[in-house]
Amino acid sequence: MALRSPAERRKRGMRLLSEAEAGSEYVVASVYERDRKLLEFFEKGGIRPGVRLAVEVRNYDGTVSLSVAKHQIRLGTSAAERIWVSKP
Repeated sequence: MALRSPAERRKRGMRLLSEAEAGSEYVVASVYERDRKLLEFFEKGGIRPGVRLAVEVRNYDGTVSLSVAKHQIRLGTSAAERIWVSKP
């Protein structure tokens, strides 16, 4: 069963990366984006479904600092709102 609506995803315990808690680990559940360049950026950073990541810091400027496969990545709010995560 494909989870289509945000409400269905939230019922399953998923949340947007932009809402994730600092100091917590998550698994990327899905990436919703139609912009090929942003998808390529996610892929280059190792952000794809099934990947574990840690939210290091939610920065004052709205960005989120992540640790993905021992690499540090910083995402803006608009990018973080395209990624659904769940607890491992």
